[in-house]
Formats: sequence, C-alpha cells, structure tokens
Amino acid sequence: MTASELVTAGWTQGAMARKADNTPCDALDPEAKLFSITGAIIRAYPENFAEMYHKLYEANECLNLKNGKFMLDFNDAPLTTKEVVLEALKRAGM
Repeated sequence: MTASELVTAGWTQGAMARKADNTPCDALDPEAKLFSITGAIIRAYPENFAEMYHKLYEANECLNLKNGKFMLDFNDAPLTTKEVVLEALKRAGM
C-alpha cells in the first residue's frame, strides 16, 4: 500500500500508528490500522529507508515546513486534518 492509501484507510494524531483499539504502536506493527503521515511513510517504504527519507523530504518541501517544523509537528497540529495530510502526500507523489 502507498502512504496515501494507508492514511485513507485510517489516520491518527499523537502517535506514529495505532491498533484498531486506538492503542499506540510502531508503524511496522502488523496490527497497526491508523497512521500518522510519518507512520504511513515508514510503513509504505519499510525496506528502503533511503527512499523513505527522500519521500519525507519531498513531503516537507511541498508543505514548505520551516523553522524546525517536522512531519510530526505538522501531522499533530490542531488545524491539520486527514484531507490536508492526503493532499501533502499526493503532492509528494506518495
């Protein structure tokens, strides 16, 4: 699955990923069902970390995140919605 498909299936804030019962978990946990933007990228590219980091960088570029803002800050911001995350992933080709 792509990062966009993972977020479409279930998005979360406050954790990289969550199980169906909303318990936080690792993005690579087989029971993970909900994903933050970072968790979705990690899950979508588990065996190619160079590509994963490249994709993270692309997403940061298209979001124009500056001044120490990271993907988790963006994902967990109060005004960030699933739709905003999906648009960011779409622009980054994920």
